[in-house]
Order: sequence, then structure tokens, then C-alpha cells
Amino acid sequence: MIKVLIVDDNKDNRLTLRLFLEDYEELSIFEADNGKKAIETVKLANPDIIFMDVMMPVVDGIEATREIRKLDKSVMIIALSALNDDENKTEILKAGAEDYITKPINEELFKARMNNYILILEHRRSRERNRGAVNLFSKDIYLKKIAFMINDEAGLAEFWEQEMPPSQNDNLCDAIRAVYHLGLHLLKANSSFQIVSEENDDTIFFSVVGIKNFITQDVRDIFTKESSFVSLAIKSDEISISIPKVLSLPQVVEKEKMMLDASDKEILRMTHIEKISARNFAAELEPDIVDKLEKLEANEEILDSLVYEFEMQKEFETLAKIAAEIEIYAAEIDALYEFKNLSYALSSLSTFIKGLKEESVDVRKTQKLGLIIRNIFADLTNWRKTVFIDQSTEDIHYLDSSLLSSCLQVELIFNDSQIEGEEELELF
Repeated sequence: MIKVLIVDDNKDNRLTLRLFLEDYEELSIFEADNGKKAIETVKLANPDIIFMDVMMPVVDGIEATREIRKLDKSVMIIALSALNDDENKTEILKAGAEDYITKPINEELFKARMNNYILILEHRRSRERNRGAVNLFSKDIYLKKIAFMINDEAGLAEFWEQEMPPSQNDNLCDAIRAVYHLGLHLLKANSSFQIVSEENDDTIFFSVVGIKNFITQDVRDIFTKESSFVSLAIKSDEISISIPKVLSLPQVVEKEKMMLDASDKEILRMTHIEKISARNFAAELEPDIVDKLEKLEANEEILDSLVYEFEMQKEFETLAKIAAEIEIYAAEIDALYEFKNLSYALSSLSTFIKGLKEESVDVRKTQKLGLIIRNIFADLTNWRKTVFIDQSTEDIHYLDSSLLSSCLQVELIFNDSQIEGEEELELF
């Protein structure tokens, strides 16, 4: 049994992953809607895989990942984000995530990734450990060791070529540069020595052994200058460093990126620096706001009825009615002025549904489409109440990027195109 924890404050996104995982047998699925609950779930359930959203209330995905890594070194954490943002990607990988998937999620790519994750988990469960470690930090390492005999600068060059990662991994690159420069320094007083590379689940170790003459402070100065993220251990004839693993992303991530138009990208990456609270916003509203809110509520009831009808009868003609009602709802939101982004997302969804062909809507897609649309409007109902009735949010735009992500997810349901090279996907 593989235990999977889905962590996302948006229930549409949690639903999407559940639907993607329904074909896998022997999965036990847990959910959490913020990082704090995720940490508590890890303590109780000990999941094998965690799909971790980056941006969440209470405790965000980066901090939650950091705390979970303190509790469990072996759990596989996969970061999820609505935007392929380099800064967030770097931060959550540094915190301990092993891979990064952008939302909306392509189902075929997700399943290819999931197959890889399962294989890696099986390998981790069966792997024997070698206790004969060289490094000064840990005896719990993999069987594989690589030893470089260093007699001259050519040997150091070979170490560089073999160990330097092919894609950017800042911590590891800095550490390898530091070991290389340390080697140049040690060659001045030592005719030969070895550099041994080892690793375990969460750390890479480099040890310089067989050395006789060195000044401890010189070693510390080299690593202080070259690599600030390594731990250093020194004894009379050995120097070891440990580097937390921050894995390079697979090249296949590039295939996952969606070709969004300028408006999509703007909304997905939007952050409202000066947040507007619901209370302050409500104080500026025009008297006719009550009528507009009543129209939204009535429209939500009509949509709920239409979606139910579509799920039960599966008549293609009902989709046209749903699209028309979504367009009406978008127009009502657009009239509220501050919510152009929500209106844009819904208008895009309406346009897409209108363009669907009957032959593209099978039973399986019908189920997913109905569930996601129903949950989109559950989110909108909650947004309407939170902003206009309870006035309890400090950011009236909190739904913008999540809603567009959910709307784009609908489009991916009907994208049957295979990903080139899918059978060769690997997790690095």
C-alpha cells in the first residue's frame, strides 16, 4: 500500500489529483488544505508521497516541506504551483522537495511521473545499505561509492567532469568548485590523495582522504569563500563535507509548460502587493451591489441544476446551456470592476466549452468536467460570501490565480495528445 497525501488549499486541485490517481490500485489517499494540517497528517499517517502546493494559507508549502523533512527524511515530496516560477521552485527544492510540477496539470505527464515515483519508492524500500562509509558524517549511505585518485591537476579535472551536474544545481556546483580548489591547494603539500563521493537519501558527501599536510584554517577559508551551504568535518588525515540534496529538475518539465497567452500569464503570476481587505472594499461599494449579488446567487443555483442535469443525462446540448450561464456569471462579476481577472477566467472557460465537439465528450471526461465545474462554482460561492457577506478576507483577490488554474484544467481534460518521449520520462 502506498500512502499519498494531497496538500492544496483549492479543493478543485485536490479533486483533480484524486481523479488522476483513481486508476492506481493499492493507494491510500489523504488530504490537507494547508501546510499546518499537512504536518499533522505526516505525524499520524506517515505518507510515502506528498503532492505539496506552494502557496497556501496558515503555513505555506515551502515551510511545510521544511518541517516535514525534519520529521521524515525518506518521504517523497512533489511541489505543485500554478506558475513555473524559478524563485518558488528554488525555495521549495532547497526546503526538501524532490520534483516540481506546474499547474494546470497534464494528466498523461502526471501519470508518467507517478509511475516513476512508484518505481523509486519500491527501490528505496528494497535497497540495502552499506555501513562502511568513508565520510565523517554518516554511516548510512548507498552501496555506490566513487573514488578519484588525485596525483595531479588532471585527476582533479576528471573529478570535476564526473561530478559537476549537467544542469544547474547551485549548492552542489558550489561544493564541487570548493573541493576542486581545495585539491589544488592540497597538491602543493601532498603528492597524492583520494576524493571519495558518497550519498544517501538526503545528502551528498565528498571526502578527501590520505592527506598528511594541511592547515585547518586554510581549509575553512576555502569553503567559506566558495560554498556557504556545506557542513565541514576535519580530522588529522581526512576532510569531509556534506551537501543537502537539491535535485535538478528533469528536462521533461519543459514539455509540461503550457503555452498560455499574455492574459493567462499575467493572472497566474499576479501578486497584489497592496492587498485590499474585504471590509475596506465593502465600504466603497455602490448601493446597487445587493442586486448584483442576488443575480450571482441566482446564477449559481441555475448552474448547479444544469451541471446536475448534465451529469445525470449526459446530453451534449446541456453543455451549451452551462456555457451560456457561465458567460452571464462572468459578465456580472465584470460589472464589479475589481474582479476583471475572475471574469476573464470564466469567459475563457465559457468560450472553451462552446467550442467542444460532441465526439470529444466521453463518459469519463463527463464525470471530470461536471465535478470540476461544480467545484469551481462552489469556490465562487464561498468567495462571494467571504468577500461581500462575511467580509473576512484580507485579500479580495485571493481566488484569482487559483480560479484560472481550475478553468485551464478543464481544457487539459480534453487534450488527448500524447507527450513526445513520454515512455522515456525519468525523475532525476
